[in-house]
Amino acid sequence: MKYIEKTEKLIKNYGVHKNSTVKTTAELDERILKDAFVVFQKSKQTISAELRPTLWRLIMKSRISKLATAALVIIGLSIVFTGLFTNGAKPAYAIEQTLEAIRQIKTVYMAGEFYKQGEFECWMQYDSNPDKPAYIWLGNLQIDSPLCKICSPDGVFLLNRHTRRVFYASRDERDKNWYVNFGKFFEDIVKKAVQTDSIEIHPETTDMNKEVIVVTITSEKRQQQFRVDPETKLPLSFTTLRENDYMEMARNTLAVKNLFEIRYNEEPPAGLFDMPEDAVVVEEEIDCIVHPGMGMPADDMTAEEACLQLVKKVIQATNQFDYKTVQNLRFPAPIPPDEILEAMKAQLGNQPLIELIKHGNPYQHGDMWYLPVTLLEGGRKTKKEDIPIKFYEFDGKSYCIIAYED
Repeated sequence: MKYIEKTEKLIKNYGVHKNSTVKTTAELDERILKDAFVVFQKSKQTISAELRPTLWRLIMKSRISKLATAALVIIGLSIVFTGLFTNGAKPAYAIEQTLEAIRQIKTVYMAGEFYKQGEFECWMQYDSNPDKPAYIWLGNLQIDSPLCKICSPDGVFLLNRHTRRVFYASRDERDKNWYVNFGKFFEDIVKKAVQTDSIEIHPETTDMNKEVIVVTITSEKRQQQFRVDPETKLPLSFTTLRENDYMEMARNTLAVKNLFEIRYNEEPPAGLFDMPEDAVVVEEEIDCIVHPGMGMPADDMTAEEACLQLVKKVIQATNQFDYKTVQNLRFPAPIPPDEILEAMKAQLGNQPLIELIKHGNPYQHGDMWYLPVTLLEGGRKTKKEDIPIKFYEFDGKSYCIIAYED
């Protein structure tokens, strides 16, 4: 049974049964709101911080079955959201409004920031399943980045919009969990609340004079904050206020740090999810990624000379924390957040981040070149590797780039 159907059933079981005259309207809203606030007030008693039970702990420690508890919390949270802004002056919104809003989601636009890859844009289009989009477009139109990834019933592929090159990918983003599951948004909030030490809900008025609900979830590892529409109960933005272990999140292929903006049911740009008719399919991912201006010009030197010079340029840019240059000469090249960069600079002092101790002779294997090197990282750790280098041509000019597997 789909999530919405389960939630509807739970709501009906809570207040609408054979012998009940209560309906899922303002009457039920008021009843649940009172129950939720009774528990909430108990959770705010002046007990020591270590022993103080939250709303969620009080509910979870009762004898209500877990399924019924989930229903109560989901409904209670929904009504608490509404109650924050009613104060008796506005009619309470029926719970069905939230479910109907989820049903009506056809498209979602998100602009945000990944831990590892930086800023991104994403369009999602839904058919009949609110738990999984039928189409995903992932890229960044705002900075005119040429690369994007498209996941659709017709295939999953990377597209370079400048070169029109396409690479068929194996990872389908529709099956991953990095994006907000709008069909299970309330359920996910409840799970986070039960698993963490603190959840706070309060109203806020934005600079545009719009009322929103702010949900702040605090755990030992991180603190996250959602801004939610008080009418539809759908998220409008998401912010990571504190992250204690950046590297844990960066180890994920994709992990969202912030969602600056979430919009619903807008028309995506025409043909956004389609493969261009003039697309050229390539067999290697790096051949799709490269574009004119990317990499180091290599026309006036031998391949062996270019390999050594390229590696030296990347090491120099890395030691200068010039990640714009690094990103142009190496793939992939994730940019650490500012707080990590500052910590690295403070720890290193005048010590280079990477030093080239020695190198061997470049050699070719297939369509790739490799430069054997011995590196000293942070003045402590010695590392040996064969750095992979890719040569390619655009408009009769030769370029080279360090090309690791993503």
